[in-house]
Amino acid sequence: MTIQFHGIRPHFSRMSGTDEWSPGANLPGFRAGLQRIRLMCAVRRTGKIAGVNAIVITVSDSCYAGRRRDLSGPAVAAALTASGLAVDALVTVPDEIDPIAQALRLNAARASLLVTTGGTGIARRDVTPEATRSVCERILDGFAERMRAEGLKKTPLAPLSRAVCGTLGSTLILNVPGSPQGAVQSLEAVLGLIPHALALLAGHTEHSGTPADGRAE
Repeated sequence: MTIQFHGIRPHFSRMSGTDEWSPGANLPGFRAGLQRIRLMCAVRRTGKIAGVNAIVITVSDSCYAGRRRDLSGPAVAAALTASGLAVDALVTVPDEIDPIAQALRLNAARASLLVTTGGTGIARRDVTPEATRSVCERILDGFAERMRAEGLKKTPLAPLSRAVCGTLGSTLILNVPGSPQGAVQSLEAVLGLIPHALALLAGHTEHSGTPADGRAE
């Protein structure tokens, strides 16, 4: 089984093999922490998430086989770039647990944020949540709860989503639905949480308003 990679426009690329910094790379703790501080400051100043690289994974048998054009992946990528993130690639995998899990593990080493689209429902072939749970070290229930709560404002079918969000190393993984509109709406529901989540994953755990040598309980 071959995972299909589809490159984004060149100026989005962060996979050049150079020494240029990108979140999620194996950098010394000081440099990574410094970049996260800059990230948080940039978000507060511009309202956009700058300096973070992401990869979008479309989970679809028909898209993987070339029988249907992928609309959700590009829609998610557009929403991410509009928020200031750099999208490195679009990846397409079939609706099977092992290929999805393989794509998550592989790309977690390449990006700080992975967003999957598709396979989150209750149909027989919808297995993205199972694959995501199999690779995540921690599950972020609140992210998925936020997505469903916001989705319920648009459709009464939102509770049928089984989307899972979690972490693998310092990478944040988000499941969103397979429809372009539902995918973007779910992503937008949690965009404001992403910078702080990535900062915590990078080890920047200081609490504002607390002494430098102490922690809030």
